Amino acid sequence: MGIVAFLIIYGVAVLDVMADGWIFKSDVDLRQHYLGWMAYRDSSYSFPVGMTDKLSYPHEMSIVYTDSIPLLAFACKCLSPYLPRPFQYFGWYALLCYALTGAYAGACLSKLVKNTLVIEVCTFFCVLSYPLLFRTFYHTSLSSQWLILMCFYMVLSGLSGESIRKQTRRALTMGELCAGIHLYFLPMAAIIILAGYVREMIAAPSKKKQIFKGALASLFSMAMGAVAVLWIMGAFNFPSGNGNYWVGDFTMNLNSLINPLGHSAFLPSLPLYTSMQFEGAIYPGLGVLVLTVFCLVWTVLKFLKAGTGSFDQRSGAAADSVYRDENFIIRFMKAHPLRFSFVLLALILVLSSVSPVFAFGDRLIFSLPYPVVLSRILGIFRSNGRFIWPVLYLLIFALAKCTEDILGKGGALLSLKAGDGSLGQSTKTVKAVSVLLLVCITLQAVDFSGWIMEKQGKYYMAQKTYRTVWDELSLPDEVWSRYDGFVNYEDDTSFNMGTAYFAMRHELTVNSFYFARDIDEKINETRDGYTAGIMAGEADPGKIYVLDRETYERFKDTGLHFYKTRKCVFGVKNEIEELEELKAEDLDEISFR
Repeated sequence: MGIVAFLIIYGVAVLDVMADGWIFKSDVDLRQHYLGWMAYRDSSYSFPVGMTDKLSYPHEMSIVYTDSIPLLAFACKCLSPYLPRPFQYFGWYALLCYALTGAYAGACLSKLVKNTLVIEVCTFFCVLSYPLLFRTFYHTSLSSQWLILMCFYMVLSGLSGESIRKQTRRALTMGELCAGIHLYFLPMAAIIILAGYVREMIAAPSKKKQIFKGALASLFSMAMGAVAVLWIMGAFNFPSGNGNYWVGDFTMNLNSLINPLGHSAFLPSLPLYTSMQFEGAIYPGLGVLVLTVFCLVWTVLKFLKAGTGSFDQRSGAAADSVYRDENFIIRFMKAHPLRFSFVLLALILVLSSVSPVFAFGDRLIFSLPYPVVLSRILGIFRSNGRFIWPVLYLLIFALAKCTEDILGKGGALLSLKAGDGSLGQSTKTVKAVSVLLLVCITLQAVDFSGWIMEKQGKYYMAQKTYRTVWDELSLPDEVWSRYDGFVNYEDDTSFNMGTAYFAMRHELTVNSFYFARDIDEKINETRDGYTAGIMAGEADPGKIYVLDRETYERFKDTGLHFYKTRKCVFGVKNEIEELEELKAEDLDEISFR
């Protein structure tokens, strides 16, 4: 189902590993990820193994901060002599994400319910989910939603049934995967696994000590696995800079459940408190919302008919007086340890994704004042709105379980008319519920249809090659071989991405780049050094100085030779005989940003 969904939405053109032009017609983040891989591919081997100086020369940065899926980038670098040029792996990785999302969603649902129709419908909801649609070819590493579902599968399969050694080995691998794909999955994975151990300690209190040891060992191993990968990939070799430490802008808005942010065929977009709260987008789709309303109504009716004690499945009316005297939460926890742990998990994730800015729409409800030290620690995961993603899958699991309860074992429906809550057969109602499920699938697909068609138009005829303004100069490779790198004074990110692409293809460096964590302080210091050299008449003959209009006016009397592209002026120390030098009247023909 995941593979079919991917091929319908994106087609096959993106699977051509030698086609990279479409990447430069996509979001700037995808260009960042691809250029990170291009620079890393041709960087020399060193330790840590994930470093490159080609994008922020002379400063090294880790592939972790270009979000280029470090584990995959390293594997492809090792195979680089056997891979074609150009080579992009993002199309195939996205296909893998859809396939594994379908696989793990189906596996999780099969642990929870037995009804095949329910499993297929809810798997469809997971495959056609907002996080997967939104992140694919925007932040492709974050389309690895299968990591979340894999954790849920581990929980549903049982965590403590094996030896502690096997538990820690499994957790170690999970930590390595999270750090090697995208670090934001690590806290989500850890809290899901922790919820699984909580469930098992409640279900088997006599083994609480053993389970607790397994939980500690697993969480420690997960952390160590992540730290090891980050260390090996050079994530801790971070040049000093501002580090982008802030929290509060990238949280989840409390209207996220019903806010499609322009991606629904039925529901309108709702306002956000900050422009970056799209990071916490979790709109489940109209099909899921309709099924949610139906299940809520049925649950309320069942609760009212059967009474508050209906959840007690521990020997029915034979529950002893001590148990009956326990409060509702304790009784619920003991009767349904899995549901309790998942509810607890959902509450923690919601608070984590909303905090510290609690806002509904464009209205602030309240904000928690974080100390500076805490803000810097939490700033590692400043886009905390993303922590809401597992809650979407918990919602789908709950809908699956509720729908199967409505259908009953073997297709029976729980008759709400019967005072004793006994099971009764109702073929008409079973058919009606089955039709409702199919209607929900249709609503889900139609709701996202405009978004899907937009993607089809963008990727079905994916552009194979990309031509930069530097290619338009039509200079022979012999000219470019005189230089070793570009120095950007132009701050337009999109333009600089094109410059970096040209540079990587011609084995040149660039001095500045758009990283996940910026190092502007270091880059500015280095650029100031280049500026001092130019002003002193000692420009580096190996550099191509890319200038905006203001910087050109500053440098025009320094002895550099100036030339033009459609988008910028560039200067070099020695004359390029193949090009005509810039004239004053040429400035009006350049489309500076």
